[in-house]
Amino acid sequence: VRLAPEGLYLVSIKQEGQRIAIKGYAQSHAVVGIFVNELSSSKWMHRPEIIQNKAVGLGQGRDAKRVIEFDLSVGIRRPRELEAASASAAELPVKKK
Repeated sequence: VRLAPEGLYLVSIKQEGQRIAIKGYAQSHAVVGIFVNELSSSKWMHRPEIIQNKAVGLGQGRDAKRVIEFDLSVGIRRPRELEAASASAAELPVKKK
């Protein structure tokens, strides 16, 4: 499954208990937003939180680029949590027209 949009560069991914800490750079704030939305829509992850999201300069002189540095955290869903979520969704009443 591809969750990282074009224009995103991940620097580190680290598991901390039932959450994953992700650090990286993006071409724009919009790219970070797309990434957070993709994480939200994943069945394996939930509740992404942006910890830091700021513009920084990378490189020097003519090669300098303005990018967005970000840190975020996202929860991990265990397989049994996925099964429980699927079971409760199956029990929801269906509206008839």
